[in-house]
Amino acid sequence: MLPPQIVVSLLIVGVAAEVPKSPPALSVPLPPDLSIVYRCNFDESHDQNYDLFPDYWTRAYGPRYPLYVKAEIVPVASPDSPRSLWGYLDGGSLALSTPPISITQLFSYQAQVWVRTRNVQSDRIFLEVTLLDSNDKPLRLLSSRQLGETAEWTLLSVGPFDVDDPLVAKAVLTLHVEAGVRADVGAEVWFGTVSLRRLPMLRVTLDRPNGLYLLPQQPCVNCVVSGVPSPAPLLQIRVMNAEQQEVLQEKISLESQPAFSEEEIPPEPALRGITLYKGSAQRTLPLDQPGYYRIRVHLAQDSNSSRDAELAFVIMRPPEGNDLSPFGWSLPLGVLPPGPDRLRELLHHAAVGYVKFPVWCDDNTDKRTLQETSHFLEHLASHGVQIVGLLTPPDSVREKISPHATTLDVLSSDPKIWQPSLEFTFARVATLVRYWQLGEDDGEPLPSPARIQQVLDQAQKALGNVVAEIRLGIPWNWLRPFPPIRLAFVHLTGEPSLTAEELESFLQAIPKDPAPPQIFLTLRPLDDREYSLRDRVRDLVLRMAATREGAVLAAFHPDPFDPHTGLCTATGTPTELYLPWRTTANALASAQPIGSVLLPGGSTNRIFSIDQQRGVMVLWADRPAREVLYLGSEITAFDAWGKEVPVENTPQGQAILVGDWPLFVYGVSVPIARWRQRVTLATTRLPSVYGVPYRNQLRFQNTFPEPVSGEAFIATPPNWHVSPRHFTFQLQPGETLEREVFFTLPFDAETGPQPVRVDFRAQGESGYRFSSYHFVEVGLGDVYIEVSTRLDESGDLVVQQVFVNETEYPVSFRCELFAPDRRRQFMLIREQGPGRTVHQYRFPRGRELIGKTLWLRAEEIGGSRTLNYRITAAE
Repeated sequence: MLPPQIVVSLLIVGVAAEVPKSPPALSVPLPPDLSIVYRCNFDESHDQNYDLFPDYWTRAYGPRYPLYVKAEIVPVASPDSPRSLWGYLDGGSLALSTPPISITQLFSYQAQVWVRTRNVQSDRIFLEVTLLDSNDKPLRLLSSRQLGETAEWTLLSVGPFDVDDPLVAKAVLTLHVEAGVRADVGAEVWFGTVSLRRLPMLRVTLDRPNGLYLLPQQPCVNCVVSGVPSPAPLLQIRVMNAEQQEVLQEKISLESQPAFSEEEIPPEPALRGITLYKGSAQRTLPLDQPGYYRIRVHLAQDSNSSRDAELAFVIMRPPEGNDLSPFGWSLPLGVLPPGPDRLRELLHHAAVGYVKFPVWCDDNTDKRTLQETSHFLEHLASHGVQIVGLLTPPDSVREKISPHATTLDVLSSDPKIWQPSLEFTFARVATLVRYWQLGEDDGEPLPSPARIQQVLDQAQKALGNVVAEIRLGIPWNWLRPFPPIRLAFVHLTGEPSLTAEELESFLQAIPKDPAPPQIFLTLRPLDDREYSLRDRVRDLVLRMAATREGAVLAAFHPDPFDPHTGLCTATGTPTELYLPWRTTANALASAQPIGSVLLPGGSTNRIFSIDQQRGVMVLWADRPAREVLYLGSEITAFDAWGKEVPVENTPQGQAILVGDWPLFVYGVSVPIARWRQRVTLATTRLPSVYGVPYRNQLRFQNTFPEPVSGEAFIATPPNWHVSPRHFTFQLQPGETLEREVFFTLPFDAETGPQPVRVDFRAQGESGYRFSSYHFVEVGLGDVYIEVSTRLDESGDLVVQQVFVNETEYPVSFRCELFAPDRRRQFMLIREQGPGRTVHQYRFPRGRELIGKTLWLRAEEIGGSRTLNYRITAAE
């Protein structure tokens, strides 16, 4: 006789194995609203045997789904029913399923359920749809988002989803409450009306599945519609660019035909006797500008059955060269999620020069995966992509030590555990892989340098007879001191990510070493949940440019398919950041940094040389600016999407409008850029004492590869006296000229930074006319005034003067404020010691002065300094 506990166990297993019989697949009689396929609101019509459980529904039984978890219909009102299905969670999971429901490829479907909970801590509630064939074999699972505690009624949805597989004949809706690691006890959940709706099927596809187009290619969109009652359904097509501006709109009337012939019998009884239509249309979108686009297709029906579909695509300029960039992608999941074919195309167009890929395998790895990996890596290597093999042990190796063992744990263990599989890996792909990284970029905690060195030595020794040279490296948190380890490379990673400015400073501060390792680093874009697209694009472009300023071999996106920071979606279509990445990678592929120059409009820039004569400038500004200067003989400019930006030719040079979207300016003359960088003034600050000549020295160098002769002219603010203002020069290549000049300030010279321009006319093998731009600070900066304006409640213009004394002794000044057509006002500052003092001037009828220039002049009493400020009155 079996022990009692075994008998009980067998009884429970028997119940679990017994599935209650269900009726044939349901299809409700045709309701007034054709969209309803199935609806259960738990009223008496759905509980005809009064057992407080919906008719023909089933629940899962087993160890995870114990019988003591209650589920019954209760008189608790949900949003559209007086009753609901209640579950009392007492330490287990709950799964409640509808009977099979007939569906067809003619429609799209959407499943929904109302949910409310009480005292849920770790359990998760979600809706699942299982698609079945005619024999009830599961073919596909679809799930909603997961809910935790939700005190208010909340709607969970799955879909709309299409029935792509012709074998699909039925659907089952399952209400899930899955227990967490610590299952909730005493928690409750209520489910309101459960429904499955029909929707007209609208399927929109592009002729290129990845959505990648090279000019002059134009996207061709294919729209398929079915399950509509109208014989001439109307489609509205809108195309938006990355900034949500509409660039195209049109309407299409489809030519349709009945969905079923007279001989065909619709699979769902509810559809019999009703004429429904299907149709399709193709359109080539007349787009000829590079950019990121979204096509939105709207099927106009009644309010309950209209459909919308959206697809993203990019149009790209063909690259000017075939250079691969120093930017890479880390692919910790291998060719997943988009698959090898789509992934190859994405990598190719993104100018990716480096790829990190998991390569460690063993005899347990299926042959298809091995073959797919080999072919994929061979393709990359044949196109010049540098492959970094990620050495993350397969589960079959890891589990011999611990399910949670790290790569270093495995390599620190007995070589008999890991060496055979690693030798197997090296034998397969060693000729394709250039670098080998121990572990993923962000996946493992870092042990001590001594232990890392021990593991590296052990791996080198074990594999030395398989591969002659093994370039091993490790990921390393950039917040830690640089590792004192013999490495081929170090991948710097960690959170938080550094800004472009921080990254430049960090790379410059890396300790110099006689034989330094190569440096890789992580380049994760900003999260789209926290930052605007403008901020994300600018940050990405500037950080990519910053990596070229330091000794970085390659910068890697850690997960190009991340839903919030990625360059592509899981299906392999581009996100908004794909083109900015591509544009930057192409621009900087073979470029070398040469620094920046001061521009007349104050825009920030980074210049990179492509060869000895030509370069590219990355250009941006915090405020809109119009930069006018000579950059080179053939200048073109493009935005981050690859779209050409207007460049106006003026007598002073090219004029370019600059904003906070980065621009790429091609054709920049490298010799002229270097000449500008080498023009210096020995003194960039003059005392605010007027009528006295101050000695300075102008220095510049011939950066052209040939001798040049010419003349220089110094342009200053009005009424400044410069001696000499104009002089000639003759310089050999690399020769430097130093010229003494004197600056004399007029009595009304404005205090603060003042622009000084040096115009050059140089003649070598060609003639050149260009300028360099500088600022000279008037005033020593130890005594100055901050001025602001505002309108007060009475309409007076209030001018606030903050007098700042940063010297160690008291000062006295006589201040005068001049306003157009108003009497000047005076203020005496007597013996003000170190610190800040606030004074105010007031002008009646202040609005008359808005937009006009005010002049504040402060003369030192008992001294020689004079401070001048011109400000524009503002509200």
